[in-house]
Amino acid sequence: VNGNTTLGNAGTDTVTTNGNVTVNAPSSGNALTVNGAASAQIAAFNGNAEASGYIGVGAASVQRGYLGTATSLVTGGATGEFVLRSEGDLLFAAGGATSRVRIAGAGNVTINAPSSGTAVVVTGVSGQRALSLVGTSSAALLGLTDGQAGTREWFVSSGGNAAGVFTIRDSTAAADRLGIETDGRLWGGALHNVGTVTGTTKQYIASG
Repeated sequence: VNGNTTLGNAGTDTVTTNGNVTVNAPSSGNALTVNGAASAQIAAFNGNAEASGYIGVGAASVQRGYLGTATSLVTGGATGEFVLRSEGDLLFAAGGATSRVRIAGAGNVTINAPSSGTAVVVTGVSGQRALSLVGTSSAALLGLTDGQAGTREWFVSSGGNAAGVFTIRDSTAAADRLGIETDGRLWGGALHNVGTVTGTTKQYIASG
């Protein structure tokens, strides 16, 4: 065949001379259906190089996301790595159309509470930490907010009061309630301005 080849009753589908295939959406139903054999791979999508193996998904000619090799889709991606990339927030749904996990474009992760059970379970290796919270250039904070009337927010932190100090802070009242100094001293109080760290502003309970 010389030139492009058109297919379909209305001649809307095209195979170009360079091998590209265009399938135009029907007025209803699936644009493309592929039925595979039992226990066999349904389809294969292979790029001609490590940096060209990806599939784009879009709407109204605007790309929304990609699926493919890391070297072609993310900065610093390495050979052998696989990527699911969104141009906006990335959502994961389970049990139907309800979003269960959202990764915002800025990197924040939100896990929607289930109707019952524990929202997050992390099983660690024996003798190793199951979860690490690491601050960047400041404190590492873990926030706890209840859903009751008159809700209150608490922070558990390393370095929130002063470098290396472990603190339990009532964020709603903007007050530190309990702390452990790096030398082991335990204190309670309502210290907020850490510029005056003394034995009088922190009520020490015991000496390490």
